[in-house]
Amino acid sequence: MSADPYAPPQAVLLALRSDPPMPRTIRWQIMSGVYATRVNGVLALGGVLRMLGSNTPAVYIVYNLTAAIVILGLGYGISRGGRTCAVLALSTFVLSRVVLLGRDGLSSGWPLWLAVLCCYTLSVIGTLRWHTWRDAHRRASSAL
Repeated sequence: MSADPYAPPQAVLLALRSDPPMPRTIRWQIMSGVYATRVNGVLALGGVLRMLGSNTPAVYIVYNLTAAIVILGLGYGISRGGRTCAVLALSTFVLSRVVLLGRDGLSSGWPLWLAVLCCYTLSVIGTLRWHTWRDAHRRASSAL
């Protein structure tokens, strides 16, 4: 304790336990989902720009812009290892593809959508593996 009565109190802070570095295979799986959201988000933003050039009602433009922002936000959540974001990104992608498949049939862009689907699936697997690996590492380090 210092002699100065106006000095702020000093507390002993314990060192925060940081997460171990992520294994490369898990990081690769998670980043595949991040790249898929970037591709999906950029394509959605391209659709918004195309709508701005045409005579599209503002409500559709706002809807698609919001969808693009949500997709990119899910990509950020996936990059942080969020299981919920990975599952939501996969489910929204599958749902949108099912709706478009019912409306338009099998379009010419199906190889790209199949690749994006694989990337989203890998991100779900990667985030689940990351949490399992991190929790096991924490249990092992706390037992010491």
